[in-house]
Amino acid sequence: MSGFDTSWVPEFERQVGCRMQSNVPMSRCTTFGVGGPAQMLVWIDNESELSQVWQYASSRRIARRVIGKGSNVLVSDRGLSGITVKLTGNLSTIRPLDVSAGYLDVEVGCGCSLGKLLAWARTQGLGGLEGLVGIPGTVGGAIKCSAGTKIGCIGDHLLEARMLSRKRIGWHKATKLGLGYRRSTIGSLSVVVSARFRLVRKTSTEVAESYENARKARGNQPRGVRSAGCFFKNPKKRSAGALIEASGCKGIRLGDAMVSLQHANYIVNAGKAKAQDILRLAHKVMYCVRHQSGIHLEREVELWGWTRGG
Repeated sequence: MSGFDTSWVPEFERQVGCRMQSNVPMSRCTTFGVGGPAQMLVWIDNESELSQVWQYASSRRIARRVIGKGSNVLVSDRGLSGITVKLTGNLSTIRPLDVSAGYLDVEVGCGCSLGKLLAWARTQGLGGLEGLVGIPGTVGGAIKCSAGTKIGCIGDHLLEARMLSRKRIGWHKATKLGLGYRRSTIGSLSVVVSARFRLVRKTSTEVAESYENARKARGNQPRGVRSAGCFFKNPKKRSAGALIEASGCKGIRLGDAMVSLQHANYIVNAGKAKAQDILRLAHKVMYCVRHQSGIHLEREVELWGWTRGG
């Protein structure tokens, strides 16, 4: 298992009654299509299972993390030690709550994909989530990184989130989550279990128009490529994509890692790229932009499994 400590694995397999598999290539679980093996991949269906796994890992100081669609991470070629959790079943449901003439409150499991939630909201005549059109992640991951576009972000209609932190599960008001531009105060060892949104009722025509306008606004985003979406955050009042293009980096490549010709803030796996190729290319882009404009780009994509400075 890539040189990782395996002494805890037999006991974990005996004590935890979830579906699990060792040594699973993360290239199967990420939108980049890269990444070495996860030491232990665990599929979790409900809060009880999640709490059990989290308590076990916490008490033994075993590394753990939750992966949704794998759309905002770059996993190292070495892989991931410890426990990597995939959320399924009851943690992916959509449940209507309070209803009024103008809005509908809804509770959504953290494992629910944004695509599924948006499709459901559209069929119900509900607006408010149009800013998430085209983002491929899950609700939990989107809240943790405060996902959004220039149209709007996930926090705009979020009421509260149910969080697992170490051994405790409880509700937290959206105003207490520190949501900002592609950031939150949700720690790396906390998990969004579910969330409640207040969505706005609209006529069928209004809903169709709002979603179509959102789709058009995202029209320059590359489709059908292996990427993690926008790789860098936009600096204040500047576009990362425009800065990268001005630096001459649009279309450059290292091996099969390439800066998209369609949108310069996308790094794509154009063939058989390794995670190291993608990270090296990102560093080159950062250097070129800093040299050309004096602006330091900050990654939006998270690095998993890398050593310090890697």
